[in-house]
Amino acid sequence: EGVTVASTQVGAAAATAVDVDLGAVDACLGAYARWDAHADAWLVVAIDSPADTVYGWRREAERRAGGGLSDEQVRDFVGRFLPSYEAYCPALYAAAAGSGVDAKPTLRLDVDTTRSPVGAVRGG
Repeated sequence: EGVTVASTQVGAAAATAVDVDLGAVDACLGAYARWDAHADAWLVVAIDSPADTVYGWRREAERRAGGGLSDEQVRDFVGRFLPSYEAYCPALYAAAAGSGVDAKPTLRLDVDTTRSPVGAVRGG
């Protein structure tokens, strides 16, 4: 599963309040603004419970790969990325359903743990 969670900084204080290591990540996100300028619209795929959903999807991918990581290794791997979901997804999802990401037309597609669409909201 390849995911770009967000490209909008939340600020050092908000990022480090979630995880001390996110301060450095947040500082780097500003560089993505120049790429964002080239997008005319956004599609945001939203999930309800990042911890359960991302873990389940990664575990499924490992099993399809013929074994791969153990459940414990999957938990460890996924756990390294979950703070970014906590820090960035709420504002991203809200923007997608409101004024749009970067104030551009946005479609937020809500999916369940089976990757099936369960709702959609237009923003912007």
